[in-house]
Amino acid sequence: MTVFAESSAESSSFVKEHVVKVGKPVYQIVIGQFIATFLVAALCLFVDWVAAYSAFLGGLTCAVPSAFMAWRMGRRVLRSPLTASHLVRGELGKLGITLFMFSMVFYWIESLKVGFFLLHYYSGCCATYLCRYLLTISKRIGDMIRLF
Repeated sequence: MTVFAESSAESSSFVKEHVVKVGKPVYQIVIGQFIATFLVAALCLFVDWVAAYSAFLGGLTCAVPSAFMAWRMGRRVLRSPLTASHLVRGELGKLGITLFMFSMVFYWIESLKVGFFLLHYYSGCCATYLCRYLLTISKRIGDMIRLF
């Protein structure tokens, strides 16, 4: 149990010192996943309507749990043991949402092209790493432009 100081000045300094806040890159990765979902689904329209919504559902099955985790990470948390429990709850929630979405897609959608669904699910998971790489490259390019 955490005991806060009674005066507001002491408590605000305690909060500033012991609070962790996640920055924008987490949300940029989730936005990148949603953009990739829409783009791949639009490209799959050239193949087939069923392939398009299969790819769209696969992307959503990856992006929605990631958005939940980003939301959990974006909240203010106290350091030490509470941070670990906060992260564990976020990961368990992400896993639960992923399992729920997988089961509902396979239960409700009868004409699903499983190959497109799974391919886009895994490509959405890989988009996380690709977005991190692109963010790093864009920062380096921005630094190089500022030098000139």
